[in-house]
Amino acid sequence: MKIYIIRHGSTEQLENNQRQTLESKLSEQGLDQIRQIGKKLMDLEIDYFFCSPLKRTVESANIISKLIKIKAQKNNLLREVDHPNELYGANFSDQIVKKYDQQKLKWLTDLDWKFMNKGESLRDVINRTIDFKNEMISKYIDKNILIVSHAYAIRCLISACVMGDIFTDGAMLRMIHAVRISKASLSVLEYLPENKYFYINLLNDVTHLGKSDILSYGKK
Repeated sequence: MKIYIIRHGSTEQLENNQRQTLESKLSEQGLDQIRQIGKKLMDLEIDYFFCSPLKRTVESANIISKLIKIKAQKNNLLREVDHPNELYGANFSDQIVKKYDQQKLKWLTDLDWKFMNKGESLRDVINRTIDFKNEMISKYIDKNILIVSHAYAIRCLISACVMGDIFTDGAMLRMIHAVRISKASLSVLEYLPENKYFYINLLNDVTHLGKSDILSYGKK
């Protein structure tokens, strides 16, 4: 089984220095990014296609679906980290966002940290991506899967696939923060049932986006 993993394209709110909401739409740049990665997928053998139910991932999946001729199924396990409502749509200059940016460093050392004690912790996201991984293994072990999701959900999924269901907090934290996922990037995992391991065949590939996008890696 191979899992092809795509992060959604750039959004209007991010480009306007706002935090995204559940209804954030792709920008013109984001639409173009997804068209480019969609073209890269056209020659691949894909059996099943899943996406997060958030608007920006659904928009991304719909563009890709038209190119690869496979309809995406929404899967709530692939959604982004649930945050407190106060953060959604806030400007990067707002005090609550500044407070979040300062406190989120706790994510480096604590899988159970939640901003304002609301929403999800990284452990919550890891647990649901483990559920997704195990569902894929149990149902589609001989198939190729395509997913469209979000930065932290993807980082947790890749980490959960590599680390397995049993892990130490320290090792998982190091893995999650070592995996960087750019907008409209492609990563590929392969599961070999004979040894029950996942292998990383490709990680955070953005070569389809051109030099300027590669240089902007890691920027908001």
